[in-house]
Amino acid sequence: MDSRFYALNSFIAPDFGVLVPNWTFGAAVNQYRSASHAYHGPVYLLLTPSDVCVLINDSPDNNPDAVDLLCRLPHEGRINHAPDASSVREASFSEGASALTRLAGQRRCTLAEVVPAYSVWMAGDVGFCIHDEPHRVTVFQFQDQRCVDLVAATDAQRIEPIAEQ
Repeated sequence: MDSRFYALNSFIAPDFGVLVPNWTFGAAVNQYRSASHAYHGPVYLLLTPSDVCVLINDSPDNNPDAVDLLCRLPHEGRINHAPDASSVREASFSEGASALTRLAGQRRCTLAEVVPAYSVWMAGDVGFCIHDEPHRVTVFQFQDQRCVDLVAATDAQRIEPIAEQ
């Protein structure tokens, strides 16, 4: 893995207030490359009281404030939108296995079919991963280091970015 997620705060993040006015927690990775190679750049994952939002940079000259909402996934209160965490860490083997096993069960497929492009990352009792494209995100809720719930985005939640004129 060549990129690591880190926790966002208002000092190191672009102004997301227009697109996601009530975000309560955020994490980012600076150099994400999608499996299709259609996108290479930062990916921002924001939690709100009602949904998970994924934003990407849409500037041809990499202006850090040029972000666009790519995915909005309702979590219906099943995910802690304000985890008690000021940093993000890679999940332990048991946390990652618990999360991915639960995802495989939800999708009714094998564990090998849900292996993410990046590892599962943890922020307090919340885990998340991106599978192969920035909008295909899964967010996991943990309790006592076990995954107890999740929400997963599919292509149906993808929002087409607005092209610059």
